[in-house]
Amino acid sequence: MHAQQRLRIMINLRFLPALLVLFLGTPALLSADDAPADPPTPPATEEKPDEKTDEPAAPTEPAGDEKPADTEKPTDGEKPEEKPAEIDVVAEWKKLSDRKLEIAKRLQVIQAEFEDAKPAIRSTLRKEFGSLVDEYELEIGAELGRLASDVLAKQPDNAEAAAIVMEREFNENHFQPALEHAMVVLAKEDELPYEVPKARQIAAACSFALHDFAKAAKLIAAATHTPGVARSPGLEKPVLEPAAKEYVELWKKEQAARDREEALKGDQAPPRVKFEIVDGEGNPKGEVELLLFADEAPNTVASFVETVKSGGYDGTMFHRVLTHFMAQGGRLDPPVEWSVACECYRENARRHFRGSLSMAHRGLDTGSSQFFITVVPTIHLNPVTDDEGNPVGGHTVFGRVVKGMSVVDDVEVGDEIGKATVLYERPDMPKPVRAGEEEPEKSTGDGDEKTDSDSKKSGAPELPDDADTKKPTESKPAKPLPEDEKTDDADGGEKKPADTEKPADTEKPAE
Repeated sequence: MHAQQRLRIMINLRFLPALLVLFLGTPALLSADDAPADPPTPPATEEKPDEKTDEPAAPTEPAGDEKPADTEKPTDGEKPEEKPAEIDVVAEWKKLSDRKLEIAKRLQVIQAEFEDAKPAIRSTLRKEFGSLVDEYELEIGAELGRLASDVLAKQPDNAEAAAIVMEREFNENHFQPALEHAMVVLAKEDELPYEVPKARQIAAACSFALHDFAKAAKLIAAATHTPGVARSPGLEKPVLEPAAKEYVELWKKEQAARDREEALKGDQAPPRVKFEIVDGEGNPKGEVELLLFADEAPNTVASFVETVKSGGYDGTMFHRVLTHFMAQGGRLDPPVEWSVACECYRENARRHFRGSLSMAHRGLDTGSSQFFITVVPTIHLNPVTDDEGNPVGGHTVFGRVVKGMSVVDDVEVGDEIGKATVLYERPDMPKPVRAGEEEPEKSTGDGDEKTDSDSKKSGAPELPDDADTKKPTESKPAKPLPEDEKTDDADGGEKKPADTEKPADTEKPAE
């Protein structure tokens, strides 16, 4: 079992970290506060899996009046085979929970005996300790995890089951059910005191993700910082606490902007685009509908719509997905020799909330066809300027998800946009202004003279042949990028270009 999973289980028994220090005689066992994060590794290039060719044959209809043979019936004197009895999940849960408590009590006894025990006795106690921990991890813990959802269906106020399902749902971006389960744990604080710090932080993070910023601010203020609870530092206390306060006001402005959108009718209604999401083998996963901010980011929207209409997104992959942060997609194949200017510094620019559609880039004014969709509000991606008003960081928000957010929550690396379709386009949609894109040859009206003033290259970086991808394994926490992969930071320092256009995932708030 993974060391971090083993550690998490031990923390649930409260006294196990101290026990391991005693038994192993090493400072290698750390509490959750001290445990180092895994070093960030750039995702490896993943080839698209070959399409299946050996499909099972479809069943054929019986010819004529031929009927399928009756299923075999037991002969006289034989009893039909009995179906296995359904497991009483509540009774099974209680048995496992009682055994867990027995282990906890026995480990307390071992802890008391170990300190003064002779070396030979210590060896025996150490073996018993290891055996009990293995029983908990490999048998009891696994079974409790398997039964937790079924137990909650029968006992919605079972705090022990709620704590297990809470963490599972949270790590799958399912914020509403995770919040509900966290509140069950918090309502029984005396019953599971060791789960309360985690539950309070998860409840705050879920409230923040669901745009209940006042509730998030209250919960996170009372929470104890527990590193590693969230898969993204942006949902942990040091970042979340100030962000929740700031987003109270930002949300009021966003709601006003959404009210204005609702009032736009006819030709001035906001443009809309639909993504049909499929997995790597082409199986449908759902549809995502995007409303575009043509008034706040007109050129970015025009460029995006143009790419959709040209089929530029059809069959493209979500190559970078970070739990509790965002899903990034768009064209990876070169040549993409044009770029669009950032529009996040406009006076009416929108900010990043859950479901925001935003432009990926390698630095100021280098965005092209790559985009990302946030699953939580991300304060560090909002525009930042220095004391003189010069832009030093930020990404252009140019739309938001209005249908299919649950599909975005479940996107994995390797999923694709099977088809992108423009549902509505304003009649007066401007032609996108793209630096570095060759314009059609223009005639001066005096013969064959042409102007090349609009066809010169801007030097915008091309995307590389080997783009960052990774296998669709379990999502890991967002971590600071290595030095050669960082994008725009709030300090305005010069950074090396990333392998692909990425939103900054350092999860640090703008200074």
